[in-house]
Amino acid sequence: MSFSRYRVTIVAVVEQKTDNNIFGWKYFHIIDPLGIRVNVIDHKTDIFGICKDPYMTMTVKEDGKEPERFKGRPDLNWELKKGGMSGSFKAEFNNAKILGEFNKVPKHTLLNDLIIHKGGKVGNSNWSIDIPFANVSGTLETPQGKRKLSGFLYLDRQWGVVPIQNWVKDWVWTHAANNNLFILSFCINSVDGRNFKYFMQGSKHGVFVNNDLETPYFQDLISSDRLDLEKINAKIGVPGKLSAEFALLPENIMRSRIGESYPNFSASYVRWSVVSGANTFGEPVYGVSEYMRIRKYDNGK
Repeated sequence: MSFSRYRVTIVAVVEQKTDNNIFGWKYFHIIDPLGIRVNVIDHKTDIFGICKDPYMTMTVKEDGKEPERFKGRPDLNWELKKGGMSGSFKAEFNNAKILGEFNKVPKHTLLNDLIIHKGGKVGNSNWSIDIPFANVSGTLETPQGKRKLSGFLYLDRQWGVVPIQNWVKDWVWTHAANNNLFILSFCINSVDGRNFKYFMQGSKHGVFVNNDLETPYFQDLISSDRLDLEKINAKIGVPGKLSAEFALLPENIMRSRIGESYPNFSASYVRWSVVSGANTFGEPVYGVSEYMRIRKYDNGK
């Protein structure tokens, strides 16, 4: 993707302070169109703010193979070059590591440090897209061997003082890209019945946000009894502007946590590797999609 017509910058990847935050994590993934997805999560806490000990995870999913998963103490380094137009990263585990360089990050400000839930005097929950897209090249080393990576990078953060289990009922999120464009969608159903939608698209024509997002497959995810076993046909669309269809397939699951029990609630979470060949762009886009379901127990049991 070339943004040569536009001023290019990158939002500084500032570590969120956790002294007053109940939860916080940094997430990034690499999409290699040749069939590899890698995501790394740097946890200040777990996603619910229950485990307070920092840790880091990595999942590697190669087409036709079982995912590789790694967990360890945080060992993640980001370096931004002067001007924030490019940089490098390295994440290391006891038996795996990933490192690379990235560039061509498009300028955007509308989804930086976004308050996605206002908790009044208690505080807020925040989401920030630091890198919606970048060209990336790097190296991945795991017990399966050493592999070169070339594709697209995405980075975001979430943090705050209101745990997501206090206000989120369901969410669905997707990021996909190719050499000419990227799309990002995020839809949240809250426990009080409200619905929040966020959509971002970027190409050589610039970056725009449009929250007239339609995700008809969201209801299929909500009503599914076994998210990890079913094929779900998904579609993301902005009426009159674009649409992208893709399948959520059991064989493409990167991570699955079904019906986990926590104090006062249960949670299910699935992340898939996806490819959209049927879309208004006229060319495939490659990405990652995820769904989370949180249900409070009756009477707190």
